Amino acid sequence: MEAESEPVRLFSTMECYPKKRRLALRQEGSPLAIAFKDSIFRLEGLSGDTVGDGVSFFKLSVSEAHELLCDCHYGGVLHFGQPISEQVARRARSLAAKHSFAELRDRVTSWLGRQ
Repeated sequence: MEAESEPVRLFSTMECYPKKRRLALRQEGSPLAIAFKDSIFRLEGLSGDTVGDGVSFFKLSVSEAHELLCDCHYGGVLHFGQPISEQVARRARSLAAKHSFAELRDRVTSWLGRQ
C-alpha cells in the first residue's frame, strides 16, 4: 500500500448506503482496488475489489471496513505531505493487530511487507 505510486482514493459516506449497496461499492484507486491488483491476493482467493470482496477475504466486519476505507474516519487526520496510502497502511496494521483473527493479521502483514 505504501509503495503505491497512484493516488489512493477513499470511499466517501459509505455508511449512508444500505448494507447490500455498501458491500457492492467499488472505486478505482481504492485500497481494495490496489489489493486486487496484487496477483498473490488473487491466487489466495480475493475475487474482486468491492467492499464485500474485501470484507469476505480479509474477514472484516462491515464496521471495520468502514473504519479502514471511508474518508470520514480520516477527517482532520489526513496530514499534508503524508500520502493517504501511508495512513491507510498504518490503520490497516493497527486493525490487524487488534483483530482477533490471526488469518487477517497474517494476510495484511504479508501484503504490506511485499509492497
